Amino acid sequence: MFLKDSVEKILSATIVDSQAVSGGCVSEAYLVTTSKQQNYVVKLDQSRCGMLMVEADGLQQLKQTDTFYIPTVISVDEHLLILEAIAVTNPQKYFWQIFGEKLAALHQFTGEHWGLSYDNYIGMTPQLNSTKENSWSDFFVNQRIAPQFKWLKEKGLATGRLSEIYNDLIKTIIAHLTRRVPSKSLLHGDLWSGNYLVSPNNSPVLIDPAIYYGDREAEFSMMLLFGGFPAEMFDAYQNTWPMDEGWEQRRSIYKLYHLMNHANLFGQSYIAQVQQCTDQIIRLS
Repeated sequence: MFLKDSVEKILSATIVDSQAVSGGCVSEAYLVTTSKQQNYVVKLDQSRCGMLMVEADGLQQLKQTDTFYIPTVISVDEHLLILEAIAVTNPQKYFWQIFGEKLAALHQFTGEHWGLSYDNYIGMTPQLNSTKENSWSDFFVNQRIAPQFKWLKEKGLATGRLSEIYNDLIKTIIAHLTRRVPSKSLLHGDLWSGNYLVSPNNSPVLIDPAIYYGDREAEFSMMLLFGGFPAEMFDAYQNTWPMDEGWEQRRSIYKLYHLMNHANLFGQSYIAQVQQCTDQIIRLS
């Protein structure tokens, strides 16, 4: 394993076992066991582009809310992140109710500005988080949709109808989001079924965040895009902090960001879904 000596020095123990595990699309990851019979997750980023540093800070900011269980950051630098390893199991009774209640509690932690004090990543894509936008609609258009469209154009993927209706798309998004004055909620930012765990005591655990302060409705766009969250979870959230009227109609606006990002990450196969989503948004007007 790369940097074995460095990991052993930090942990003050010998690594006796190492197994590759999923680290998302960002980094290599290993589950290591030490001579002290302790388990850790070790993530490696040889590009040293700062991904692990912002991941660690996102985890620490989520941990400070005391809502979900968040793995403890043991050590981090530009190329190495060591985390507490979480033993995982399957959801038991009330797990999804607990999840929904905790998610509502997390979203009630608010910031002074939209975004974050630094840019981070959504997958391997830069996620811009300027705190200088005065409104949520300006933030979402300028920091989310516009950069994704720019990168699609650079890759030759924003062609035909997608390019032709872009200006109308932006006008429609602004028109709908300007009507909202949402709370500046702390969001996980990349919450899908691969970014939560179930601990042995039936507690939901969040991993791999892309945090920022934004409209809580944006969190649900990713959760609903690929599934994996049952109605019981959404009911528990609604019972704790009901969603605003019209949120289901606005889902397509927030879903567009993640579909565009997937097109930028994985190519042409997502363009049809991007186009379908833009057509849905245009019809909102």
